[in-house]
Amino acid sequence: TVVVGEGALPGVEEGLIHPMDGAKEIPHYIEAIFVENQDGEVVALRELSLLEASPATFVFAIPEGTTSLTPYEFCNQHGLYRGAPVAIEESQAGIGPMCFTRMCSRSTENAECVSIEAEIRRRQELDFSRAGPYPLFSSTKHTPYVTVGEDLVTIVVGQGAATNGSVGAVHPMVDGGPESIHYIEVVYAVDEDGKVLGMKRLSPSDAAPAMMTFKRPADGTVVTPYLYCNLHGWHQGVPVTVESASAGCAVAECVPGWDASTGLMVQDGSGTCPALVAEYIRRQSQLFGTTEPIDGTLEVNYKHAPFLFVNGTTATVVVGEGALPGVEEGLIHPMDGAKEIPHYIEAIFVENQDGEVVALRELSLLEASPATFVFAIPEGTTSLTP
Repeated sequence: TVVVGEGALPGVEEGLIHPMDGAKEIPHYIEAIFVENQDGEVVALRELSLLEASPATFVFAIPEGTTSLTPYEFCNQHGLYRGAPVAIEESQAGIGPMCFTRMCSRSTENAECVSIEAEIRRRQELDFSRAGPYPLFSSTKHTPYVTVGEDLVTIVVGQGAATNGSVGAVHPMVDGGPESIHYIEVVYAVDEDGKVLGMKRLSPSDAAPAMMTFKRPADGTVVTPYLYCNLHGWHQGVPVTVESASAGCAVAECVPGWDASTGLMVQDGSGTCPALVAEYIRRQSQLFGTTEPIDGTLEVNYKHAPFLFVNGTTATVVVGEGALPGVEEGLIHPMDGAKEIPHYIEAIFVENQDGEVVALRELSLLEASPATFVFAIPEGTTSLTP
C-alpha cells in the first residue's frame, strides 16, 4: 500500500496528509501514484480521480521477483516526489505488473469532468500563459473534429483523421521516454451552456488518431469539442449543432461532400461557385450602386474584412481581425442569424491569381462566430484573395 502524507500511515496521528481538493476552482490533488522495482522498472501505477477523498492511496499486489520497491507520486501543482525504498522478501511477491489508468466517461459524475476542465485551464495558464484554448485552426493537427451520427457523437483529433488522410495530419500518440512522449491527454465536448457532454482521458499507448464517442444529445444542442495535448496545450474545435436530417435547412454548397465538422472543400469545376459569386455581385450593385467589393484592407473595415492565412496545404479564412490567431483585441463580425433582423456572414469565397473562384462556402445563419472557412489549396495556386 502507498499513501501520500506521513499522517496517512497507520499509527501516525499528528502527521500531515496531502489534500485531494480536485473539485476546487483551482484543483490541488495527487494525479498519480506509481512504484518502481530494484531495476527502476515501473511495476504498478494508478491515476487517481480528482474527486477521491484523502489520503491518496494505492494498493497493489507485489510482482514476482521483486526485492525492492520505491514509491513516487505526482501532485498537479507541486510535481513529482519520491519516497523511501522498501525491501521486499521473496515470500511477499508473486504477481505480474499492473497499471490502472483512468477514463472519464458517460458513467462518470459530471462533477469530475468539470474539475478536469478546471485543471486543464490551470495548466494552460501556467505552461502557456494563456487564459483559454488556442484559437480555431491555429494548428489543424491539434484540432478536434465532431461528427454527429444517428446514436453517437464522435470526436477525432487532427485534420487528417477527419478527412481519412486526404488532407492534413493526424496527431501522433507517442509512447516514449520523457524526451519523446507526445500524446493527447484529454478529449471532451461541452454544450452551449458549457456543460460537459462527454470526456475521455487517453493513454500514451492508445493508437492514433485520438478519439472518443458519447451518446448523441438532443437536437439543437451545440457540441463544441476540446482537447489537451501534453506538449502543446488546450485546443478548441468547430462547434457543431445536432440536427435531425428531416429538420435540416440546407445551404448552397460549391462542392459536393462538404462536411461541416472538417471545414474542408475542394473545387470540383462544376461552375456552381462562379454562378453564386455572380449573384453576390448583382446584390452588391443593387444595394450599394457598385459591383466592386468594399476594401477590407482598410482598418475602418476590419470587422467585415476576410483574413486568410495558410497552414501547410490548407488555407483558412476568418471574418474580423479579432478572429486571427494571436489577435486578442480586434473586432469579430457577429453571426446573429437568429435575431428578428438577421445580421450574419452569408458566404466566404476565394479567388486565385487568375481571378478564378477556387473555393466557396455559404454559411448557416445559426453558426457561431467567427465566420470561418477552411479549404484545401488547389494545385497550381500562387496567390489567394479572400
